[in-house]
Parts: sequence; C-alpha cells; structure tokens
Amino acid sequence: MITEADSRMVIDRKLREACWDIEDKTQVATEETAADGRADYVLLDARGRPLTVVEAKRLPPASGLTTRSCSYGQEFASGSFSLRLAASA
Repeated sequence: MITEADSRMVIDRKLREACWDIEDKTQVATEETAADGRADYVLLDARGRPLTVVEAKRLPPASGLTTRSCSYGQEFASGSFSLRLAASA
C-alpha cells in the first residue's frame, strides 16, 4: 500500500523538479483550510492567489484515483471549491 507520506515524498520531488520551492510559503502553501477539509498543497501565483490544489492520498494496491480526489479537482476547476488561505506573518 502507498501511504499518504509516500505520496507526499513523490509530490515534493515532482514539485522541486518543476522548479517550485516547497519551503517558500509564497509559492506553495501546505495544509490550508478548505470548505470541506484541508488542502495538502496549494500552488500560488506571484500575487499569492491559488493556482491549483494538490492532494496527497494513500492508495491501496491496484487502485485508481479516489472519488473524493476527483471531486476536489472538479470543484476547483468549476470555481466552486472554497479555499480560505491563512494570512502569513
């Protein structure tokens, strides 16, 4: 089984490969409050606006995307995904 921690290691590596600085909270916000839970990663534009949400999920062997993962993407793409970003100090 792939754990959520395993997924995060892959996501972290892929974000770095794509030139995202995951330690820079002006580029990548983590564990941000969303309307129905928390977003694992939120990629931000230069003005701090959310570009996309990335969710890390644990997956049992031979499984595909979870229904909830797909609906997060659909909600965000349609503009109905509510994301409240915490103000950074």
